[in-house]
Amino acid sequence: MSEHSVQCECCRVNVQLIKQDDGAEFVRCPSCGKTAGREEALESAKAYAVEAVARQLDAQIREIARKSKFIKSKPAQRPVRDYAWILEGV
Repeated sequence: MSEHSVQCECCRVNVQLIKQDDGAEFVRCPSCGKTAGREEALESAKAYAVEAVARQLDAQIREIARKSKFIKSKPAQRPVRDYAWILEGV
């Protein structure tokens, strides 16, 4: 399994993990300064990855259906979302 880094969506740079004395963890973009809780950033990055993989699968299915005279494919209707935090390389 490969590892991916969480990045700021705007700047496309890896975030920094900040641990406070009380145990709270935050991520911060070193470029623009945007911050969020660690869990919030991870959930956003996971949702981004799931959507990216779904779009790649849709494209593969469309290509397979295009080449086949027996298979018909209807494009999936996926809403376009904005993600504050994304995964590098997905």
